Amino acid sequence: YTLPNGEFFRAKTLWDWLELLIIPLVLAGGALLLEQSERAVERKTAEDRAKLEREISTDRQQEAALQAYLDRMAEMLLEKELRTSQNEEMRNVARIRTLTVLRGLDETRKAIVLVFLYESGLIVGKPIVDLTEADLSGAKLSGTDLSKANLSKANLSKAHLTGANLSGAKLSGADLSYAQLSKADVSEADLFQASLIEADLSKAKLILANMRKTKLSAANLSGADLRAADLTGANLTALEEIHDGLSYTQTIYRSGADLSGADLSDANLKGAIMPDGTPYD
Repeated sequence: YTLPNGEFFRAKTLWDWLELLIIPLVLAGGALLLEQSERAVERKTAEDRAKLEREISTDRQQEAALQAYLDRMAEMLLEKELRTSQNEEMRNVARIRTLTVLRGLDETRKAIVLVFLYESGLIVGKPIVDLTEADLSGAKLSGTDLSKANLSKANLSKAHLTGANLSGAKLSGADLSYAQLSKADVSEADLFQASLIEADLSKAKLILANMRKTKLSAANLSGADLRAADLTGANLTALEEIHDGLSYTQTIYRSGADLSGADLSDANLKGAIMPDGTPYD
């Protein structure tokens, strides 16, 4: 339209009105998204803080439990002479305390308990503290000296034992499945009926080890020294896994124990089940 003075003005179109509405809507939408993003960040920060607080709380609880255990065991050693006492009740108390505390500790603190027991002479030879069924799974024991330790029937699955000294140790019936034993010294150790399924024994010393009926399915024995080791009845085949809730068995397609480069000179393999499933002749 044209004003009386001749000045021309274009009338508002539908698009012009829409632009007036779109800009506020965009700004409102952006503000809403920003608010949601800030809330999400705040929620994530709160969750991370809560998680950290839980971890700190758990760590403090574990440290308190460990210190209480060590104090009580020190008292039993120094004041009640646990090491030389023939009191079966006191030994049972020490065992129960040990099994209980181990269930609530992380991998590092489990190792501390085991080293304490070993250096106190409580698990060497005929053990004063019986570690049967003790939960030492995942314990970080790389390079640790546990020679002649009695760990029969203990749970050492996924334990870190790289370079550890287990020479002469009693490990009969122990669960060492998935354990890291690379370069460990397991010479003359008793591994009768122990489970070493998928364990890493590469370059380990197993000279004169008793490995009768040991489960070695899918274990890595590459470069291991098995001179004069007794592998009578040992199982070196590939794994078979039974799936929960299913009635069938599925073979995991992989080779059995890796014996590449292993020194088997003088080893007794009588009756051992080889990787291809056949008995050793």
